[in-house]
Amino acid sequence: MSSKEIQILESAQEYFLRYGFKKTNIEEIAKHAGIGKGTVYNYFGSKEELFICTCEKQWDEIQQNLQMEFAKEKDMEQKLVRSVLFKLERLREFRTRYSMTKEVLQELIEVSNELTQKNLMHIEEIRSYLEEGEREGIFKPGDHEKSATLIYTINLQFVLRWSQMEAEDAEQEVRDLYELILEGIRK
Repeated sequence: MSSKEIQILESAQEYFLRYGFKKTNIEEIAKHAGIGKGTVYNYFGSKEELFICTCEKQWDEIQQNLQMEFAKEKDMEQKLVRSVLFKLERLREFRTRYSMTKEVLQELIEVSNELTQKNLMHIEEIRSYLEEGEREGIFKPGDHEKSATLIYTINLQFVLRWSQMEAEDAEQEVRDLYELILEGIRK
């Protein structure tokens, strides 16, 4: 990725997270990046493509950090819970850094799920934890794709709530919810 692309993506990230997808335009991103609007279109064909690339860049960074964080974690139940808490903490950081409102967060979740395959990546991550847990004899055999989809959907329903709660309260609620979920899939 060229330095110009990175510059555009960083500017786009700031605008999308601060103002949302709908209220952000390419001219603002270009101006903030110190380049012309046409230069943005040389790298990204549309606002949607730029948004998708911004989401994918963030996802890749989160996944790299998550892998480093959990490299030594062997407990699959803890991996499931801690991955949610880790992503929630990154979300809190974004909300603080970019003064992101609840409305912007909700819009970005909806738009990213419409435009990207991000939800499939989340589901795949959860499925891999469930399959690994089954291989280790922790979880029952089952339809891990279906379970992962349901777990992801539950997370999505709670993310706005959790991002607005005090960190300790959100963590406790995540742990309580996952205890209920894990109770149903434990061997």
